[in-house]
Amino acid sequence: MLSYYAIHNNSLYSISDEELKNGEIEPIWIDIKDPTPDEEKLIASIFNINITRNNTIQEVKLPSCYYQQRDEVYATINIVIDDNKMHTVSIILTKDKVITTQSVAISESKEYLNHVLVNNPEIITPNSFFAYLIEARINDIDENLNNINSSLDQLSFSTFYLDELAKNQDSKLKNNINIIGKKGHLISKHHESITSIIRALNFIAKSNQIKPSPGELEKFQDLLHQVSILEEQISFLSNKAGFLLDITFGLLDIEQNAITKVLSIAALIFLPPAIIGGVYGMNFDQIPFAKSEYGFELAIFVMILFACLPYLFCKLKRWI
Repeated sequence: MLSYYAIHNNSLYSISDEELKNGEIEPIWIDIKDPTPDEEKLIASIFNINITRNNTIQEVKLPSCYYQQRDEVYATINIVIDDNKMHTVSIILTKDKVITTQSVAISESKEYLNHVLVNNPEIITPNSFFAYLIEARINDIDENLNNINSSLDQLSFSTFYLDELAKNQDSKLKNNINIIGKKGHLISKHHESITSIIRALNFIAKSNQIKPSPGELEKFQDLLHQVSILEEQISFLSNKAGFLLDITFGLLDIEQNAITKVLSIAALIFLPPAIIGGVYGMNFDQIPFAKSEYGFELAIFVMILFACLPYLFCKLKRWI
């Protein structure tokens, strides 16, 4: 699917196919989702840009993801969408337009660009347009990281402050481990996305084909500063998730140790009576008190006595 956009009246204007063919308005952004071979040929015939190689760029080694060809600069960034999966967006910068190809829609970028254009009508160069496209992704990552932080805070609060965790604690802790694992996976994906953004910004800022102006370079530096802050936040969230995971495993160990302790003490309490019962249950005639009038009562009393002594000993030691 091909979409063409131009800047008109301080907003993002969607160009129709008829307007494009008639040359009535020149697009600054061409957004391509899952291009077909016919659409690739159409882009090549209208704009003399080959996007086929850029679509297969994710299949080659990482250094080839950033290169220059004629008057074009090719780069890729990784983004995390609502399905929590990583998607690659290929970017082509020319002297008068930006071309993006991806497998998913990034409609929130359009909304953010419309918001920016109201107060920044000077965004007419591909480098500036690219910078604000990247800023939209940075804002999206920041929002996702804040959501992750809120989720981890809720888990932390439920673990340390709420009494409800005592009921069905084992199942709740296992559920917490699953949640923390998913959040940790998402954090790592956002870190991968940020790394790709840093590489793309640095590569395009140093490009000789489409040399950014001083103002554009300043914007790139501002974006790099924003990304560095997000890196610190990702490091903090990674440590936080790791801490919660360690605590959760520790609580599970305590829960299992408590069960083991109960079983061990129960075995200690009932072992002496079992021995006495086993001795008096043997089929021998010469057993002390076996034929006594009060032999049965005496055996019961001894079994109860030797059951109470280990219990009192454990109580004295505060093991129970």
